[in-house]
Amino acid sequence: MFGWVIAGKLNVKNKEPNELYSHFLSTKNDLKTDSLLQRSESVPLKWRSNSPDVLSRISSNWVGDTSNLEIHPDECSKALGLTWNSVKDTFIFNLKVNFPNNIPKRSFLSQSARLFDPLGFLTPCTVSIKIFYQQLWLLKLDWDSPLPDALATKWKTFRKECEQICSIHIPRWIHTASQQVTLHGFCDASELAYASVIYAVQLQADGNTKVTLLVAKSRGVPLKPVSIPRLELNGALLLARLYATCKNIFKEYDVHFYAWTDSQVVLSWLSSPPRNWKPYIANRTSEILDLVPADSWRYVPTKMNPADIACRGLSPKELPRCGLWWEGSQWLSCGMDSWPIGLSNPKEMIRLV
Repeated sequence: MFGWVIAGKLNVKNKEPNELYSHFLSTKNDLKTDSLLQRSESVPLKWRSNSPDVLSRISSNWVGDTSNLEIHPDECSKALGLTWNSVKDTFIFNLKVNFPNNIPKRSFLSQSARLFDPLGFLTPCTVSIKIFYQQLWLLKLDWDSPLPDALATKWKTFRKECEQICSIHIPRWIHTASQQVTLHGFCDASELAYASVIYAVQLQADGNTKVTLLVAKSRGVPLKPVSIPRLELNGALLLARLYATCKNIFKEYDVHFYAWTDSQVVLSWLSSPPRNWKPYIANRTSEILDLVPADSWRYVPTKMNPADIACRGLSPKELPRCGLWWEGSQWLSCGMDSWPIGLSNPKEMIRLV
């Protein structure tokens, strides 16, 4: 999963990076890696791996002075802002956030930005921070002005509960043992934010099904009032764009994708040609359908939609134990016969507003 972060952080077009993180190293393709790096005259001097065998063979694979090699057998390290436990092969979050009793706006913005989560694992928590940002913006406070008592109390509670996040361990490997991957994406919106989340579902050799949280993303709603159906459409667009990124990452795999929303209005918009709608709806449905075909969209009840958690927010205390977020709905690990059935007569009315 390092590849996701690399793709967004490393521009190799006209630059030679000081540090390069490779996510494809394994005991099976050491020779390929060696050949590529030697051909480019790039000699790595810092190594970390979850394989003791790889670490033991590093010095013998490289010709020349190896006295400067830094081989790290210890447990945790940071790479591209993520903390990786190479022994358990998991991502973890180490949060050290301390505020004075009188919290100024400047310190709040600086310290809250330390919750770095590029893959969106903590989206139900980070969406709460985005909502805080918007509330502060509306108050038009100076940089060194203290937060109002109500916001300060709310933030102190949130900050204290952030210690619970340190107990979360996220597997780095997503169990792509076969060439076929099924992705399920969910989207939703509330009056505060809209969000999307994608899970990878794979059948294992032992016959069990593995469901893995792959990536998630959220955005706060605009300051200008927008109807809930339109926000849900924006959530669907966010999901479609997120899937486009996933599809590119999994380009060597046979990927099947299913998109889920609890909005019958959005499904109705997507089931008709974009030209039938006003510009706001037409522009978004057109892009969505270019990325995800209409027959991939399905209905899911709100209580089974993990994106509902991401757009409404969840306290750091509750997140580690939220099975719906980490594992998705239970029917994801079952056959298609167990999947939700779409409503034939939508109760929601399509409003072109």
